[in-house]
Amino acid sequence: MKSARVSIILSLIFLGQLLSACSGGANNTNSTQPNSNQYRPAGSTANDMVEELELLVTLPIEPEETVWREDPQTAGDTTQPPYTKKLTAILKYPQADAGKLAALLEQSSPPLATGINTESWFPAELIAQSDLSGDDTLKGDSYSAASFYRAPYSDGRIMRVEGTDYFILELYSR
Repeated sequence: MKSARVSIILSLIFLGQLLSACSGGANNTNSTQPNSNQYRPAGSTANDMVEELELLVTLPIEPEETVWREDPQTAGDTTQPPYTKKLTAILKYPQADAGKLAALLEQSSPPLATGINTESWFPAELIAQSDLSGDDTLKGDSYSAASFYRAPYSDGRIMRVEGTDYFILELYSR
């Protein structure tokens, strides 16, 4: 008798878990809640889809890795020039392509030593490198980003991070 009770109780627990797992899945697949990146609000998270980035910018050489984010201007932000949107992309190239891109960029403008503050969504390797500098910045050579422009973006720069094959692209729309 006692083993029959235990068996019934265990069966009910198992059935309850099975039903709760099924009902949670139904809520997650609600057809009114799209999960595609195209519905994500600008600036909410970083995106690693190079195909989507290519719809917004021209990539003279395709990177092997990318992570990017598009942000609307914050109202009252006096630290940035007036713009309606900002796109920041971290582009990683194979060593040979990084050299080719740097040579291409030098044709349009001489490099300027500069720095960029890291953000939490940057690749871990770049965040670690900025931590070593002690001021959360990445240093490198900055160039005009004119060869990357595609409407609505018409202003910006690209920086090769010192000692790496990473480039940080910052574009603005006015």
